[in-house]
Amino acid sequence: MIAAVIALFATSFGGNWIVRADEHSGTNPNTLPNTLPGTIPPDPQPDAPASPEVAIAVAGDGEVGVEWAAPRTGEPGDVQSYAVTSAPDSGEHAVDAPVRHLVVNGLTNGVEYVFYVVAIGPGGISDPTTINSVTPDQGEAFGSELLEKLERHLQEKLNKAHGNFQQARGKAF
Repeated sequence: MIAAVIALFATSFGGNWIVRADEHSGTNPNTLPNTLPGTIPPDPQPDAPASPEVAIAVAGDGEVGVEWAAPRTGEPGDVQSYAVTSAPDSGEHAVDAPVRHLVVNGLTNGVEYVFYVVAIGPGGISDPTTINSVTPDQGEAFGSELLEKLERHLQEKLNKAHGNFQQARGKAF
């Protein structure tokens, strides 16, 4: 198609025409947009991290403990920190990786909250992972027993997810 257009142009305007094309169109740094001749284009932007795998929240007295699993190994994007938000809004709570838990204080007892966690990296923010809804109550405040309960719940969810994956994988092969 291009050769036909050039031939038509050359026939109409006469003269000798030399056409040069790269074997891999668009890979010559001298022809890339926004690139000075003889320079190398900038590296592509890093990927945003993958979403945290599994997350769980456990209610306490005016507070909620939240814990999550890191994105699967091998997923794109480095995780530098995590942010937890809720509906209704309790503000944004952040922790630096590799920490994967926090306690959200100052919540209203008797109000149901849904929490979300995202992974943050140099390439951006992951899609949110929705955490179960919880309602803080007049029960015990967060202490070591409640944090242990939170860890047990998360481990149970991870074990169940792993079992479901193994089961699905067995059916596929």
